[in-house]
Amino acid sequence: MMTPALQATDVSLAFGRLAVLQSVDLVLHPGARHALIGPNGAGKTTLVNALTGELAIQAGRIILADTDVSAAKPHERARLGLQRTFQVNSLFPDLSAKASVVLSINEREGLGGHWWRGARPRTHIVDEAADLLARLGLDAMMHRPVRELAYGQQRLLELALALARRPSVLLLDEPAAGLPAGQRAGLLEVLEALPNNLAILLVEHDMQLVFEFASSMSVLAQGRILADGPPDQVRGSEAVQRAYLGARPDHPVSFA
Repeated sequence: MMTPALQATDVSLAFGRLAVLQSVDLVLHPGARHALIGPNGAGKTTLVNALTGELAIQAGRIILADTDVSAAKPHERARLGLQRTFQVNSLFPDLSAKASVVLSINEREGLGGHWWRGARPRTHIVDEAADLLARLGLDAMMHRPVRELAYGQQRLLELALALARRPSVLLLDEPAAGLPAGQRAGLLEVLEALPNNLAILLVEHDMQLVFEFASSMSVLAQGRILADGPPDQVRGSEAVQRAYLGARPDHPVSFA
């Protein structure tokens, strides 16, 4: 049996008396293209924060490949192959796109911030950064400061920083948020071109993007997994229609 790339079992988390995650189970196999959807306030970003260690869970287990990371710090999980992007960019505005990716590669290689201390940058690292930016369509902008990049380009750069760490699991928290409609098709092309063995969890409100990208999905409502399965199965669930979309069975609401 294939070992899951990431598995959450019976994960629960509360803020005081407010239960935000309640016995959540989630499994991502290598190469998964899995979407997590749900209404605002359902707990989607909270679950991502729990998976990455930004929030400590109060019950359950989180397993990354063969390692129990339930109590591990975010940097420890990152070192083991778990990377994420954020709803709001956290980039260095004065660095160039290329320098930003080089720093991320250096972090992966354990070089930290040493590579620019009077020494010539390692050629293979610079070449890898340039190649990664080219694959994401950012080669023409690689020497520009981040502050000069368009918002959509900054979103792709954040994805490049995550990929530079060579993750086995990538959590994408609303990558299409704030993108003009015309740029979303390009984002889908980028996502579809990611490595086949990379497990991806996509948290997104853009249902067209979700259903075009995902081969499986989970619906989170009030901190619980309401449904889990192939997109067509989830799309047709009356329970999902009622709880997620507020629809009645005789007046269904379309996801797309």
